[in-house]
Amino acid sequence: MNKTITILRHGEAEPLSDSDANRELTDDGLQGCRSAANTLVDFLSVDKHLDAIFHSPFKRTTQTAFALLQGLSHSANSLDAPCLPSDMLLENVSPKLLTNWLDQLNMNHIVLVSHQPLVSRLVAWLVDGFSADIQDYNEYCFYPATMMVIETDFIAMGCGSIRLTHHFERQY
Repeated sequence: MNKTITILRHGEAEPLSDSDANRELTDDGLQGCRSAANTLVDFLSVDKHLDAIFHSPFKRTTQTAFALLQGLSHSANSLDAPCLPSDMLLENVSPKLLTNWLDQLNMNHIVLVSHQPLVSRLVAWLVDGFSADIQDYNEYCFYPATMMVIETDFIAMGCGSIRLTHHFERQY
């Protein structure tokens, strides 16, 4: 059975807040989320189903997840899915631990909204089989609102293929 994992780094966030967890998206950050949603809608066929959008409990990832969902629900495909917070998407979680959790989910297409360095390390783990112990592996650049869609027959180290990469380009 083919599984699709869409990995999205949160949109651009304000630089300062009372805590890192409470940093909110900027206007450009929201625009980046809408851009990612439009790209995902174009990528998905009419018969694709989205099971869930998981996000870290931080404010900027929560806002990103709901902005993405709003863009998806207003599309011609009218995709809808629950947005669910998870501590498994905090930046310090290892890709191995995260993929063990993902493997237990009975879902075929999920979106993960998270932070650096987890998003880059997760892609490196799923696609190239690189361990999270490699701190300086920078093959996959995730700027704010960068999204990658990975397909795999099963969730395991080095078994995924990148099907789509989206980088948000600001309009000046």
